[in-house]
Amino acid sequence: QFTFRDHGTPWGTVVRNLDITVLKRVGYRGYSTSSGGTVTVQSYTPMAADLRTWFRIDGGQVLLDRIELDSDGAKSTMTGVVDIARWPEQTYEIDSVIDLATQRGIWWAPYSFTLSGEAVFKGRFHYFKGGRELTGRFRSEEAGLDWLRFPQLEGHVRWTPDRVEVTDAGSKLYGGAAQFTYTMSMFGRDVPTAVRFDATYADVNLRAFTDAMEMQGLRLAGTMSGHNLLEWRLGHWDEHQGHGTLTAVPPPGVTLQGRAPGGPAPRPASYAHVFGDPFPPLGAVPIGGTLNYQFGPEWVDVAPSRVATETTFVEFQGRTAYGERSVIPFHVTSSEWQESDRLLAGIITAFGSPTRAVEMGGAGTFDGVLLNAFRAPRIEGTFAASRMR
Repeated sequence: QFTFRDHGTPWGTVVRNLDITVLKRVGYRGYSTSSGGTVTVQSYTPMAADLRTWFRIDGGQVLLDRIELDSDGAKSTMTGVVDIARWPEQTYEIDSVIDLATQRGIWWAPYSFTLSGEAVFKGRFHYFKGGRELTGRFRSEEAGLDWLRFPQLEGHVRWTPDRVEVTDAGSKLYGGAAQFTYTMSMFGRDVPTAVRFDATYADVNLRAFTDAMEMQGLRLAGTMSGHNLLEWRLGHWDEHQGHGTLTAVPPPGVTLQGRAPGGPAPRPASYAHVFGDPFPPLGAVPIGGTLNYQFGPEWVDVAPSRVATETTFVEFQGRTAYGERSVIPFHVTSSEWQESDRLLAGIITAFGSPTRAVEMGGAGTFDGVLLNAFRAPRIEGTFAASRMR
């Protein structure tokens, strides 16, 4: 058994059942095997590890012609150089295949999200007196985060004792594309690690996205683009904060309702004579608008924002405790109350409270406030209507 511990980082490895054979053939050559070992990095979940190496000894250096390392969630082949005379100076070229679900259990064990898919990593690990550095690129044909899918995910990673950086990262995203950076800054033993996740996305297909969400009540049509910044400290998620923007654009040829009254010709007062059902499924609703927000551990604050469909225009701002304890003043312009009510029922359903619309007709405006939870709101306000039924 061989044990190595770096008390500064801290990290360490225990190599068990170690067998080394050295032959003298024009210098020294050899190979080694081990099984049942463990690798522990800081407070993360320990990893099991089996190791096989083929090496040469040349002067004060061990030249590792091939290393095969099987650890939890990864299979790696490497080459390396260990400079015994300048211990712990050593460098390794790494080629790994990584199972993301298993790796999530190692690095993010306390959290409930899921990862899926397989990734490859090619890079270099340099261990030297006073520090270490891991650099390289990763790629996954399709990685999954809970229900989200990220085809052609790739990026660059750099890991040093005081920082983890994922940069130049991006993927396809439901017909569009996403780019992001992720950093962890370690300031010392008594200072929590600061984490920053900065993401942008563009031209995401809303129909494909809401289908993947299996959104109940309604689906959306068009594209969305935006930016979201999330910051927190490890072990202090209750202090997380951030902000973002989202812009939705309807499909080509769709005219959205504006703030001024007026719009397309009224729909039938009832759908029953057409569909046999007064409220047939909404289908994919074309949508456009902008959403500006910032958030903390308890509240989401919405700056003046707007969203529109073909028959409904909404301006709103305010705050909500992530869908609870909401206070959101808003203005609505509708060219057809029936369509606006069906949209509202679909939104309430999407937030977990299945709701049907009420048969009505007419057009007009509504100025009011949404209170309480999105799934069971209290809405108060004043309206002006024409053709009301």
